[in-house]
Amino acid sequence: MGGDAATAGSWPWIVVHSSGSKDSPVTDGSQQGGCGGTLVADGWVLTAAHCFYNQDGSAQTVFADTMSVVIGEHTLATSDNVLSDNDQYDTKRKNLEIETMIIHESYGGSNQVHDIALLKLKEKLDLSVYMPACLAPAATSYTGSTAWVYGWGNTQSESESSSTLRETTQTILSKADCEAGKGTWQGTEYSMAGAISDDMICGIKSGQDSCQGDSGGPFTVEGSGAHTLVGVVSWGYGCAVAGLPGVYSSVSHHREWIDAKIAAAGGATFCAP
Repeated sequence: MGGDAATAGSWPWIVVHSSGSKDSPVTDGSQQGGCGGTLVADGWVLTAAHCFYNQDGSAQTVFADTMSVVIGEHTLATSDNVLSDNDQYDTKRKNLEIETMIIHESYGGSNQVHDIALLKLKEKLDLSVYMPACLAPAATSYTGSTAWVYGWGNTQSESESSSTLRETTQTILSKADCEAGKGTWQGTEYSMAGAISDDMICGIKSGQDSCQGDSGGPFTVEGSGAHTLVGVVSWGYGCAVAGLPGVYSSVSHHREWIDAKIAAAGGATFCAP
């Protein structure tokens, strides 16, 4: 919300989910939208756990054999809502089927604790063609840093999404500053107090925010010639509501979990900063 159209190819590690249903699997990359993710290794995508559950966190609704992710996209659909898979920006577009879905064992459903998941791809990508984002090291604070967030989510209203990739920045807050946030959304006053656990980080910028449809997508900090994935788009009270930060699942907090799961599944090749 409130951001700008991204330049094609500027965020090469972002993927968009493409989902079917358990009764009618669709894994050809033709049903795009709803959530994003980040390529973090040659055969792995990091995304949000809540993308695979109902809004109340009650039941898993998406399975590995009913979804894929698409990398190399810029514009998802034409103005008449037809899949845009052969435009001038799609030279690296590739549909990637999922071998294994790994959702954090302590994912908390509606309270969004440990809102993180790994997707193991059926095929490994050539990292000289498809660039992954680097993973934030464990026990690292990014408080005060400017982070980029980007996706195909809602823009000027909570029901109007973008077919073209959009971007903005936010300043990462300390936990104390995040929990001091308060604001009014849809006529109700909300407070962040007590809502932020150690596995979450927050970002804020006046009038600009991630929103529904950006879930699972990247929150990255630039430095030393690379982008480091520090967060995964998770939740918030509304979008770009004054005084209410956006909340991201912390990659640094979950780094040991990420490394352990990938190692147990055969390992991977990561970014080269």
